[in-house]
Amino acid sequence: MCGQTLDRYEIVEWIGGGGFGAVYRARHTVMRREVALKIVRPSVHQPPDVIERFVTEARAAASIGNPHIIGVFDAGSIENGTHFLAMELVKGSSLGQVLGVEGRLSVERAGRIILEVLDALIAAHVAGIVHRDIKPGNIMLEGTEPGGPANDFVKLVDFGISKAAYLSDTPTTKTGMSMGTPGYAAPEQYLAARNVDHRADIYSASVVLYK
Repeated sequence: MCGQTLDRYEIVEWIGGGGFGAVYRARHTVMRREVALKIVRPSVHQPPDVIERFVTEARAAASIGNPHIIGVFDAGSIENGTHFLAMELVKGSSLGQVLGVEGRLSVERAGRIILEVLDALIAAHVAGIVHRDIKPGNIMLEGTEPGGPANDFVKLVDFGISKAAYLSDTPTTKTGMSMGTPGYAAPEQYLAARNVDHRADIYSASVVLYK
């Protein structure tokens, strides 16, 4: 979609994607502010709850207000059913990318990173939100390049499968449904993701620290 305009956003560059959506670097046509634009386009192959998760992510991330959680500026849809989410553009790399290049980090550096992750999780949990997918790929490190400069300012991303108290009655997570990433998800998430609480995030953060 590079070169196209979606609603108020000029799409500049593809950043990444997978599953049922893509993320682009985009620019607001009026304010000229650069954002990360997450886009989900309608598809017959798309699970019916994808849009619900998209709305959950927008509401959850925007409601917390913590410097270590990705900022959400705007959300909406256009006539053809394409939904978008305009988020803070993080210039850096994910912890997963850093680990892939650098391998094991020092105890001091790992500790600093995980403390900022926990700071974000405290804010989320106080707001009644359980992330449910804490993993290196969802921990962005602003100002950090693999093998290069390490600013390591944490930005927690991807609240698409979060459990929010104010959305607890939605059908997005059905009884007995498991959610999360194998290897990082707490055991109880495999039994009934709908019933997990903040302790599942703490478990996953502990696995990330071990990794």
